[in-house]
Parts: sequence; structure tokens; C-alpha cells
Amino acid sequence: MEQIVNGLKCDTEKARISRSRWEADLAWQEKNPEGRRKAIWYPKAGRVELYRLSGPALLEHKGEEVDYPATDEDPTTWTIHTDPGPTVTVQLEWGE
Repeated sequence: MEQIVNGLKCDTEKARISRSRWEADLAWQEKNPEGRRKAIWYPKAGRVELYRLSGPALLEHKGEEVDYPATDEDPTTWTIHTDPGPTVTVQLEWGE
């Protein structure tokens, strides 16, 4: 189903995400509680990139900065809040 997110057409309601990176980020957050985890969604490409930041670093990107995926074990859906824009629920496709 086609969606419009911040003026971009999205041909999919699915997003690919790396399971190994997501698990590594959880372990990193436990060791670095002051660190920040960021998720960047690329709606046209149908993928989510995950990043770890320490200190005041800024992340430059061409995607949508969105809430980091929930820490439930193997979440299959993810509600993305874009600003400005609609709330979108996508199905996560886990890869390695």
C-alpha cells in the first residue's frame, strides 16, 4: 500500500533492519548508559539504519530520524512517529 510520509511516496510498509546490529546496540547501551541510539528510516528504500552516538555528536543523513525500535524481543511491527507528518506502522523484516 502506498503511503505519503513528509512528501515522499513509500511503496512499502516494510522496513529491513539488521538483527545483529540491533542486538549489539542493546549490549552497548547497557555498558554505556549515557550513549544515544539513533534510528534513521529511509522510506523509499524500505530500510532502517541504526547508529550509536557518544557525546554531543550530530548525525547527518537524508532519511527520517525516528524513535529507536522497541526493545521487545523480536518486534515484528514498529510505529514510526515522523515530525512533521503522520504516524506510520511498518512491518520489520529482520536480516543479519
